[in-house]
Amino acid sequence: MSPESRPEQGASERSLDGDLLELADDSADVWQAAGARLKARGAAAVPILERGLGDDRLGSVAHWRMLLVLRELRLEETVPLIRAALRRALSRRDSTVIQGAMEALAVFETPEALGELLALLEHDDPDVVKHAAALAGQIGGARAAEALLRLLQSEVASIRYSAASALAGLEDSGVRAALQRQLRVETDPDVREVLRRALSHD
Repeated sequence: MSPESRPEQGASERSLDGDLLELADDSADVWQAAGARLKARGAAAVPILERGLGDDRLGSVAHWRMLLVLRELRLEETVPLIRAALRRALSRRDSTVIQGAMEALAVFETPEALGELLALLEHDDPDVVKHAAALAGQIGGARAAEALLRLLQSEVASIRYSAASALAGLEDSGVRAALQRQLRVETDPDVREVLRRALSHD
């Protein structure tokens, strides 16, 4: 690296740090602009996002916004970083960052990403389970269908509702038969309605 290039690189580094700080800003115009600048840098923004995700001073909302940038970048090499952020958030029960990490993982639609989401179907927070169910349904496949069908046995009506909604988008004759069986025994009116809507589609 030539001495002439160092000041410019230093300025760029400071600019990226500034973007991280602005991701924590309350003003939508400010944080959205910072996110757009980071996204425009592509892979070059990943190291600074990694540093930001490790900085607890920035707070959960800023971390969530960083994960949204990673979701938009859709770079496979960022999957370990997103998984690490999810692990930290789970250990801290940080629902904001958990949601962002789930959304970032789901765009990859890989067995690894699906496995992370399916593991969250066992979480004790119903909101985490419902979000994971919706995202797993978007990825689809037999593995997702099997896990979502098990959720129809949940004692929590809102979880059964989310599972039925996710299953409604899956093209599978076995799923349709399971939804028909669930409709015969379902007692919650909202869940019954989503089951009926799902079964009305040809």
